[in-house]
Amino acid sequence: MSSAPMVEASHVTVRFALRGRSLAAVDDVSLAIDDGETLGLVGESGSGKSTLGRALLRLVPLAAGRVRFEEHELTALDERALRPLRRRMQVVFQDATAALNPRMTVLDLVAEGLDIHELARGDERAARVRALLAQVGVDEAVIGAHPHELSGGQRQRVGIARALAVEPRFLVCDEPTSALDASVRAQVLNLLTDLRETRQLTMLFITHDLGAVRHIASRVAVMYLGRIVEEAPTEVLFGGPRHPYTRALLAAAPVPDPTKRKLLAAPKGEPASALAPPGGCAFHPRCPDVVERCRSEVPQLVRIGAGAVACHVHGRRASTPL
Repeated sequence: MSSAPMVEASHVTVRFALRGRSLAAVDDVSLAIDDGETLGLVGESGSGKSTLGRALLRLVPLAAGRVRFEEHELTALDERALRPLRRRMQVVFQDATAALNPRMTVLDLVAEGLDIHELARGDERAARVRALLAQVGVDEAVIGAHPHELSGGQRQRVGIARALAVEPRFLVCDEPTSALDASVRAQVLNLLTDLRETRQLTMLFITHDLGAVRHIASRVAVMYLGRIVEEAPTEVLFGGPRHPYTRALLAAAPVPDPTKRKLLAAPKGEPASALAPPGGCAFHPRCPDVVERCRSEVPQLVRIGAGAVACHVHGRRASTPL
């Protein structure tokens, strides 16, 4: 791996106007992804995971902060300057049905990036599409089919092939398996693992599936209401989660062995609204370990051991702010 991260976000904030008010979907987030690493990003629906992924790709405007990709400061570039970098940063969306143009054939869908960046034409274009379909496990017989004629797993694989067509270095996978049934989900997850290794991809894997993130990610960041609350190497985080919210997520995950007792308690209550977040730590209304300081002061993400945590109670031994 290189000494500098491939992707780095510094104090990124993304806001949306909703019902005449400003909603912070991402709130002062800093993170880094090293060359060749897969970072898992987990959290409940509405935590800001997908918005953060889009912010890293400059697909949504930033209200504050900056994003760097390789040696490029993306937030300083206009759309024309960004265009040649787009092929190096691609995304696989959650809903392949919505992401694929229903009027286009598989050939044209996968070749769309080749056309935009003028990478191949004619016979070479078709040959590259067939090679990509083979790589993601789709029979080339569907090359003339439209999305509605494919199964859900085939549509997601076509979406992956389309993202790979321009030979990216960085791939954002936004809940790529959540709309699939269990057997197809496992197949697509294994495919992404293989592609990461064969193509030496750097990945941000966004999911609420803790089993999937444990399988594919080398490091995990946990989001709650727009902020990163914990980050650690995968086995460290699963072996000894520090933040009460991380412990709650693990407690809520299904246990495949009915003879094994859960040692963690699932969280009480519902997540607060991003339109009216609570003061202090956003998790404090649901937290079993809350102290008075949690109600008034936002905890900062600080380094502790191999990871980092934003918690007034469980981050006491940490001393290095990020």
